[in-house]
Formats: sequence, structure tokens, C-alpha cells
Amino acid sequence: MKRIYIVLMFVLILIPILNAQIIIVKPGGDLGNESWNQSFADDLFVLKAGDTMTGLLTVDQNADAKGIYIDSEATTASNYPLHVNAPTTTSIAAFITDGDANSVVIGHPGYGDGTLRVYRNFASASTTGPVASIIQDNAGDDQAVLKILQDGEDYGIEIDMNQDDHAAIYADITGATMSLGDITHVIATYLFDRDVASATSASPVFMIRQDNAGDDQDALSIQNDGTGVAIALSGAGNQSITGVECITFASGGKICSGT
Repeated sequence: MKRIYIVLMFVLILIPILNAQIIIVKPGGDLGNESWNQSFADDLFVLKAGDTMTGLLTVDQNADAKGIYIDSEATTASNYPLHVNAPTTTSIAAFITDGDANSVVIGHPGYGDGTLRVYRNFASASTTGPVASIIQDNAGDDQAVLKILQDGEDYGIEIDMNQDDHAAIYADITGATMSLGDITHVIATYLFDRDVASATSASPVFMIRQDNAGDDQDALSIQNDGTGVAIALSGAGNQSITGVECITFASGGKICSGT
């Protein structure tokens, strides 16, 4: 026991002298238990700032406190508080938190659900918010909240919606809403709704613009294989169609202005 105390006192004296952050590791043991009767001095390892340790470091967090706390004073953008050198194989993630009903996987290029995967499996009685949130809380910022750059050959955004009574995308804007993909909606599956007076609005609710004079494709194509009408106009306002010379039907007939 005297030998252990002498070694510990020696380490504590060296810490301020070396001005180093250290980790004391006892391979195969637990520094928090009382198994001090081993040959502790032989298992003592001091990791100084700038050193490298090869092997497994396990933190067993059994207290109501932070497991790992990093206080970074770095001023260079590339000096991250935590840096994980991604594995060279596509079958290993750089970071993962794993639980029975919650998990986060980061940096797994070969993972079927994506390189970044946020997973939750709880019923509504156990949840009070979304699976993931991106919050820009400063009204003075003029940058986008989310940017997607897709240089590949697949979709920019893919949504696999398994509920037919909820929209795949819903946006709530002051004076307007957008609901996309709700096939049971009483108004429309794809709904663009605006409720503001003319003093607030300065443009149409929805616009399709083909701005290249060299294009010979239709700006709008409607295929209706059902028994309902292709276009239904209703409402107390003006129901006219302006700026249209002719409406051509698939049967070959057409209706033109002035006829």
C-alpha cells in the first residue's frame, strides 16, 4: 500500500510541473472501485498532452454528472474540441450512440440508412418533440437554415411517407400554409393556402414560370384519367383565365380566345 501512495503522490507532483492533462488508466481494472491490492504501480499510465495511447479507453458513468467534459480554449477553426479520424473501411462508423429505442450514427458511408442516422422508436406517450430539430434562433441572421448540395445522380430529398392521412411536407408561414402529400386532405393532396388581404400580398398564390424562349415543352401538363374535371374554378372572386390564346385538348380540339 505504501508503494501505491508513493506512486500517486509522485504523479500528483508531476502534473503541475509538466503542465499536462493526464489520464490514469489501469488496464482491465476500474479506478473507481476498491481493488487497490493489485500491482497498481505497474499498471499506472500517464498520458500527457501530445502523447498517443493505443488501445481501448472505457468510461463507465455511474454518477449523476457529465461523463466527459471538454473545455476548449482553441482559437483555430481546425482545432476541434473533439476530432474523430474516420475509419478507412465503409463498414465502421466514426461515432455512435446506441440504445434500445434511440441511436445516432455518424460517419458510416456504407450504412443503408445514411452516413448520418438519427433513430427513435417510442410511442407518442413517451415523446414530446420531433426526432431531429434544426433551430436558427437569431432574427438578425440572414443565412439559410439548411442547405443541400447534391452532386450525385439521385434525389436531393427523398421522403418515404407511410401515413396517408398526414402531409409529407408541411410549412406554416405567416399568412400562408403549404401541405404536400396528404391524400386524405379535404381540399387537396397538394395544397397552397394563403389568407392575407391585398395590402399584404404582391404576387399570386402559385406560379409556374418557363423563362427560356428556346424551350419547346409545355409549362403545365395535366393528365386526368379519372371522372372528375381536369380544372375546376370556384370562388367569389374573378374566375377568368387571362393571357391564354388557346387551350388544346388531347383529342385534338382546342378553344381559343375570341371563339
